[in-house]
Amino acid sequence: MKRGLLFVLPVLAAAFAACTTEVNEERQFVNLSQVVCSFYGEGNEPLAIEVKTSPAEWTVESGASWVTAERTDDRTLTVTVADNDASAERSATVTIAAGQAVQHIKVVQLAADSEFATYRLLETLSAGGVMSPNGKYIAGYAANFSDTDVTGFDYTVRFIDLDTGEVTEHGPYPKSIYDFFTAKAVTDSGVLFIHLGATGECITVDLEGTVTYIQKIAGYSGWPKVDRTTPDGKYWVGYVNNKDDKEPNGFYRPVLWTDGVPEILPMPEKNFRGYDFTTGIMARGISHDGSIIYGSTWENSDFGMVYWKKEGGEWKVSYAGEDVYRIHEEHFTDGKGDYNFADGLFVTAQGTCASPNGKWLASTYRTETMNESGTDWILERWPAFYNTETGKTTIVEEVPEGVGQCVTDDGIAFIAGPYGPAYLEGAVYDLNTNTYLGTVAEWVYDNYGIHIPSNAFVRYISPEGRLHGAYAIPDLMMGIKHLFFYVNPLQ
Repeated sequence: MKRGLLFVLPVLAAAFAACTTEVNEERQFVNLSQVVCSFYGEGNEPLAIEVKTSPAEWTVESGASWVTAERTDDRTLTVTVADNDASAERSATVTIAAGQAVQHIKVVQLAADSEFATYRLLETLSAGGVMSPNGKYIAGYAANFSDTDVTGFDYTVRFIDLDTGEVTEHGPYPKSIYDFFTAKAVTDSGVLFIHLGATGECITVDLEGTVTYIQKIAGYSGWPKVDRTTPDGKYWVGYVNNKDDKEPNGFYRPVLWTDGVPEILPMPEKNFRGYDFTTGIMARGISHDGSIIYGSTWENSDFGMVYWKKEGGEWKVSYAGEDVYRIHEEHFTDGKGDYNFADGLFVTAQGTCASPNGKWLASTYRTETMNESGTDWILERWPAFYNTETGKTTIVEEVPEGVGQCVTDDGIAFIAGPYGPAYLEGAVYDLNTNTYLGTVAEWVYDNYGIHIPSNAFVRYISPEGRLHGAYAIPDLMMGIKHLFFYVNPLQ
């Protein structure tokens, strides 16, 4: 019996090539629904790839005799591979041309009887959703047009069970009632936490579709928000904003919930620059056993990374990376006066920076230096990983401008880079041996046996090696956009 292309890699990359000729100023391009595909060693069905080109006429050429690439209609290319009788994997290139624009498809075929991990796009979840701490679920929501809600939109919540592949859907949830803003966390028992936009509330949606609101905390005017949980949902971390006569502009305080009961976590005496706090701190993530919590200051653009560790039954708060943290006063020559510069670790809204046992914290090391004219500062950044047991920071200088995304208990660190609106070509680093292990795509191929887009980065890795990631593609409207995926290793 023929096997379908069960584990083909549908990267949906908007591969874009353009040129201008003397005769025709029209933009020329080849846009393919995928540019990498992997086949079993034997028993494969043909694969159809959508082709969009300008000019409309295009040609296709296969680079190997075992790959047949045929234009089956104006918009479809069909790729067929012969069975692989060799004992090793093989690869080939298919070339599509339209005018002077050219694009390539990489075709990879395993040896016979080989298997490889599952790769799936997360097209039906806004921003790719979130993965539960142990990788049981990926969950999130999608916006839909609505004929019944006054806003014209509603939402569908989806849970993807990575053990079985089963998808559980609930909805519609009217936007006029539930103004979904972002999916923040999901437990391994299937409870999804969503921040709402217009009202500022935080809700949970469970596998039965039941909605529950996170209740206000006594003495605080704002709605509390949950950013991350432990696998069993016993502990949640997040923050609450308070506005009153003393704090009319609001002030963020970090919160830990234990079995649904909140407590306000302690804060450092001074902010990241050594001044009094003006805006506060948000708790962002937590280790699986609840022993380590981390968060970020929310003062201007500082985002200094703090962490909490329980000692003698009490939470002790410190700035992460004490060994590389330095405050130095600098003088501006343009009348701004003296100001504290700060070198150290920072983190923004990532909830996945703590390794499962809390030994490691993924972060970014930033230095601030005055420019030669004394009128502005120069910022430099590197991925950095803090060991909460030894108090030592590892700065990965091989990836300048990179961002530490997540890290395993045994010190395999995942980096997105460079820092900016589009994270590109993630990297992997061994913190134990200070060894660069290659790009994420190279590391995934070495460890999972599959090809993923070359500029992919990992947002989170579960203890069993399930990956939640993303990559950027060109977009004619937005310039660039991210597509999200998960990788499930062989079970």
